[in-house]
Amino acid sequence: MASTEIELPPIVHRDVKPYDAATLLVDLEPEAARLMDRHLKIATEWFPHEFIPYSLGKDFDKEPWTPDQPRLSGVARTSFEVNLLTEDNLPSYHRLIHGMFGSGDGAWINWVGQWTAEEGRHAIVLRDYLTVTRNLDPQALERSRMHMLKQGYDRPTTDPLRGLAYVALQEVATRASHRNTGRYSDDPVADKIMLRISTDENLHAAFYRDILGLRIEFLEDYHAGRRPFVSARVGAQLIDLVPDPTYDPTTGSAHGGFLHCCVEIEPRLTDIIPWLKARGVSVIEDQPVPRMGARGMGLSIYVTDPDGYVVELKERA
Repeated sequence: MASTEIELPPIVHRDVKPYDAATLLVDLEPEAARLMDRHLKIATEWFPHEFIPYSLGKDFDKEPWTPDQPRLSGVARTSFEVNLLTEDNLPSYHRLIHGMFGSGDGAWINWVGQWTAEEGRHAIVLRDYLTVTRNLDPQALERSRMHMLKQGYDRPTTDPLRGLAYVALQEVATRASHRNTGRYSDDPVADKIMLRISTDENLHAAFYRDILGLRIEFLEDYHAGRRPFVSARVGAQLIDLVPDPTYDPTTGSAHGGFLHCCVEIEPRLTDIIPWLKARGVSVIEDQPVPRMGARGMGLSIYVTDPDGYVVELKERA
């Protein structure tokens, strides 16, 4: 029997269109103004001193710090220190963000100022808590701060589009870090502080998410237990954010990472499966399965590429 060859469409390489950074910021400024107004209506004014148990404080000249004084576990103390030093590096972050999209005298520069002022409170409340409760050696903590700030932080690009994408994801990561630190501190005061900070970070993430149009989908289904993960939409693409089952909150370690990518194809899967197998491609599924994707439900199969990564092939809807 003669074999049937399936002619696959040629691969089209689409270069990212160059853009003018100044024009992009001007075009996005009305949306930045709208999001800034929304932020100011939602954000709650708060004061670091109201979260600190000052009644626990003692003079260090009369009772110096000793290693037996901390009440937090070793993992929680390390997490607190890393979070605080990250917040301490605000001068570097401000310089970079101001350089990327802090131009003009309108919404962008106003947002950069608002963001910087709110982030500054985080280091204040974290350091005051750790000092009053004696959960970290204050001298060692100050030396770490000096070392961190003298080194600073820099990035090789000030491209505003890349910068917006980076801070959108960074704010989400920081929110999760603060929230998890509070949950595993076994201290209601620490948990309250971290909840307050993570609430700020959530609002910051919302600004960057919406200025990029990075919409989160299936959130209600995820909270209701009907879907095991949420997805982020980027234009016509959908990025599934799948929880890593190897994540250990007590150590912060994980072995996960990239799971798989999905490629939309025009040939019918029932025709292409034998074509793939004949060429030695490892096909995980012999029959197409309906799955949710960027364009809705559609038939797809999983295959393995030569490097062992899983690739989902999905019929064009």
